[in-house]
Amino acid sequence: MSESASSTGTQRLWEGLTENLLVSLTAVAFALAAFFLIPLGEAFEVRFLLAISFLTLVFVYDEYWPRTDSTAYAVLWTVGAGLLTAGIFIGVYELAFSLGAGELTRAVALLVTTVLQYGSAILYSRAQ
Repeated sequence: MSESASSTGTQRLWEGLTENLLVSLTAVAFALAAFFLIPLGEAFEVRFLLAISFLTLVFVYDEYWPRTDSTAYAVLWTVGAGLLTAGIFIGVYELAFSLGAGELTRAVALLVTTVLQYGSAILYSRAQ
């Protein structure tokens, strides 16, 4: 990969994270709280993937959610979406674990959570 393509990707990532800074900061706070406070066993990977699922909220918000001038709305949206994300991830993880998915449990939880995040945002944006 050329250096210019790498810097372009880095610039896009930086712009995506800083365009709605309060959404990004709220998602990072959720990710850190989930990583350190939610007991999902001793596995580092499970807590890490849950934290990653919170960070995808920033990209969902930037791509599909309607723009608003209200920073309070953006933060409240992130808090609500974060609570739903935690519920979905933990619910899917526990369900897959109880069904004996084994090593796939973590991947299934992350995949289902991400698909539901993007899917609901796309449906909402099309309904508007």
